[in-house]
Amino acid sequence: MQVPWLIAVAKKHGVSKHYGPGGNIWSNVHMDDLVRLYSLAIASAPAGAFYFAENGENSMREVCEAISRMLGFGGSTEPMTLEEATAEWGESSAHDTMGSNSRVRATRARRELGWTPTAPSLIDEIERGIYTEVV
Repeated sequence: MQVPWLIAVAKKHGVSKHYGPGGNIWSNVHMDDLVRLYSLAIASAPAGAFYFAENGENSMREVCEAISRMLGFGGSTEPMTLEEATAEWGESSAHDTMGSNSRVRATRARRELGWTPTAPSLIDEIERGIYTEVV
């Protein structure tokens, strides 16, 4: 949901924007890779097993730079204040979704299930225009 939200803000303002300096980092995984992980877990994981899924991570600023390039804004971004971010996404989402970190490693999934992500990265997907019709 973050990428469509960020695209909508960029289109609205004519510049890609992130909350604060944009240094907060989120892990990400492509849906196709996640489906393969679920399939492997259903087929062979022990009962009660817990796995993280990720194929890298990016800062919100990096994501916004990719959105800026995708939209033809040249990669430039601008920070938003808390008030601006709250006006766009609500207070909880501004803090918890757009201003926080969410970092995980899929070490156990790779080791125990032999899972290997192969789909394109989030930045590649954005720059290839996968999200252009989302918003």
